[in-house]
Amino acid sequence: MSIFGMEFKSNIGKFFAWLIVLSILTGLSMAFYQFMLDPSTKGIFDSFIGSLSPTMQSVFNLDPEIDYTDLTQYIGFIFQFIAGLVAIFAMQLGARSLAKEQGTGDIEYIYANPVSRDEIYWQKFLANFILFFLFCLCFAAITFGLSLILQPTTLRKADLLLGVLKTFLSVFVIGLVYLGLGMFLSSLFNSQQADEGACVLIVLLSALIIILLKMFVGLEAAGYFILEGFKGISVVQGSFSLISLVAGGLVFVLGLVFGYLIYNAKELKY
Repeated sequence: MSIFGMEFKSNIGKFFAWLIVLSILTGLSMAFYQFMLDPSTKGIFDSFIGSLSPTMQSVFNLDPEIDYTDLTQYIGFIFQFIAGLVAIFAMQLGARSLAKEQGTGDIEYIYANPVSRDEIYWQKFLANFILFFLFCLCFAAITFGLSLILQPTTLRKADLLLGVLKTFLSVFVIGLVYLGLGMFLSSLFNSQQADEGACVLIVLLSALIIILLKMFVGLEAAGYFILEGFKGISVVQGSFSLISLVAGGLVFVLGLVFGYLIYNAKELKY
């Protein structure tokens, strides 16, 4: 079996596990949309947001400008938070890709075949890239299916589909940035030390830095981070930060390049 095939097959279980869990979480989150259509419940929710200071509104991503009765905006709103979980999944794909064979002893089998480190690195990245793309595609289809159940009569299916696609453009781009970081992280280890805990910690640290920047520096500084500047609701509303997109693209490219250089230079343990 090729390196690509081995990598793809080894992550299929993780693919379905994350897809099922996140689909259930999305379904539960979307169920609350019905409460937004009730005037009394919506009034209580709006009063709660209004009672918060502008800083706290931004910290909790409760923008008073969001129309929570618009299903496309509501989906973009809940995926501000779900995108962080998708980022963890994407980073795990990259973080375990280069180190796991050394941890399990399969590295001897790989190097017994006529294959270069270049092929190993890029085939593993390509397998994880395609797997993550398929994950986002399946997740978007499930989300669109769930949204059809809640679709108001005033909202056209084409507009709903466009809103879901915009949201998942955000999810896909954010995930790619963390996939690149995962590849870099994996190149640093000789075993499966780059485990789920490290990925969770890095994503949570990113979120914590964004919160601290919002509280003590300002929204503009927080917007440089891809998790904030290119979040789902911003893409749906067309108010995303181009700087965050450029910065995220730079992190993705640098993660891949430095991961490649480190992996090619390191001494592998058989």
